[in-house]
Amino acid sequence: MTPRQAVLSTLINFVRSIDNGKYFAKRGAVNWAEFDFDRHPYACTVVVTRSGLGRCVGESDGLTPMLIDMDFTMKIPDQNAEIAEINDEALERLYADAEAALNHLQRSIVEGFSDVFRLNRQTAEAIEFHDPQVLVQGIVVSFSVTF
Repeated sequence: MTPRQAVLSTLINFVRSIDNGKYFAKRGAVNWAEFDFDRHPYACTVVVTRSGLGRCVGESDGLTPMLIDMDFTMKIPDQNAEIAEINDEALERLYADAEAALNHLQRSIVEGFSDVFRLNRQTAEAIEFHDPQVLVQGIVVSFSVTF
């Protein structure tokens, strides 16, 4: 398993384990307009949005940077299309799950790969999104890892 695969599979497997499998989680994008939120009210995708190729000459530590986006998405609870608003209480659960995923990745890095991986928590940020037509809301969490 490559370092890139180790990071991505660690994230996906952890998200799938949250609250006994609450999340549908996969590598790659999902068309939320066609996603079955009745079957899976919570979903998470993991996408590498930018990555270095091999060891980077310009990086001072010689490590390869990788920017990861995790898209935590859920069906907006108890609303119809005419009044669909962001549900902040439900959104807070997504923030907590995202934080738990980053904490798990950090622990995994420290326990098994501290000489290979670095999670840069200072780059971690979240952007909220909301689509009242599809009745979904969520956060996209972006952060960087080097290996």
